[in-house]
Amino acid sequence: MQGRNFTRTALTCCVALLQAKALVKGGVATCPADPSADTEPPEIILGDVGVGDRPAPGECTAVRTYDVIEVRDNCPGDVTWSCVPPSGSSFPIGDTTVTCTATDVAGNTGSASLRVWVQDLNPVPPVFDVVPNDVSVSTDQGQCGAVVNFTVPTATDDCPGVQVSCSPESGSTFSVGTTTVTCTATDAGGSTASAEFDVNVRDLWAPNITLGDVMRETATSPGLCEGIVVYDVSAIDNCPGDVTLSCVPANGSLVPVGDNRVDCTATDVAGLAQSGTGFSVTVRDHENPVFDPVPDDVTVTNDPGQCGAAVDYVANAADNCPGVQVVCSQESGTTFSVGTTTVTCNATDASGNKASSESFVVPRPFSTIISNVP
Repeated sequence: MQGRNFTRTALTCCVALLQAKALVKGGVATCPADPSADTEPPEIILGDVGVGDRPAPGECTAVRTYDVIEVRDNCPGDVTWSCVPPSGSSFPIGDTTVTCTATDVAGNTGSASLRVWVQDLNPVPPVFDVVPNDVSVSTDQGQCGAVVNFTVPTATDDCPGVQVSCSPESGSTFSVGTTTVTCTATDAGGSTASAEFDVNVRDLWAPNITLGDVMRETATSPGLCEGIVVYDVSAIDNCPGDVTLSCVPANGSLVPVGDNRVDCTATDVAGLAQSGTGFSVTVRDHENPVFDPVPDDVTVTNDPGQCGAAVDYVANAADNCPGVQVVCSQESGTTFSVGTTTVTCNATDASGNKASSESFVVPRPFSTIISNVP
């Protein structure tokens, strides 16, 4: 069955179950004057696929035949050809591709193919060996899902060639929540069976709080013993949805003099919260006390029989913060000598801010003239 003038040879043949035609190269065949310059491959012309006996119950193969109508080349000489699987072979249930190749004396190779289909007349769906268990995982860090790997279940059938595929596939990224994975087993005859299991992805990552610009130190507002706290805080989460951000005291609040702790909490839609993130803001008082009223100069006469006088005066100071203390160089109620005494009063608040005031106390002498002394 070799050579340029190869003609069709009848093979054992039956009525076709599935018609299939070869993929052949067409065109006009010409042979170059120098056969060694031949680069054109031979052609294979295939016929129809015959139908043999159908697979018996419990059997997974059937004999099928097909025709090689002609093998031809553009140049004379022997052409070697072969087909795999050969005609008359036992073909498994399902679809099998037959590939035929032909090689001429110049070494050029051509090919053609056809499909052989063996129908399963006793279709029995595959059976899963083990029904997959549900899978529960947590989200990957920083992600709103998780890459989940699972073992693809196996299935058996009365004939070999069962293939199992799952959707979504193992190694896919599963979103937060429950996703049903459907695995389908398909045998060579096209019969299918399916099994399902759930992949539950839990979000265990709380939002992340980020501190922006924070005024770590501020001064008291005029006339107040408090300062305004100003900061920029934001929160992001691994999953979409609103994040509730709460800080105490709130941005723009008045806080007292000293160190003040600001604590923030961020909560996502899943109820996961990050707390304990905070910072300190120090409020400093730079406002000096003010004497109210400013002490006036005091002029008195000396006490009878004394060269001075006990003098009472008032020296008060006001401040934006409580705790101001006033100390004078000579206390009110003490005896001042005749002449001018300068009294200096200093007011100091709790933050060490100071103010001073001076006044003059002038006890004047008082003379009594006694007459008619014998």
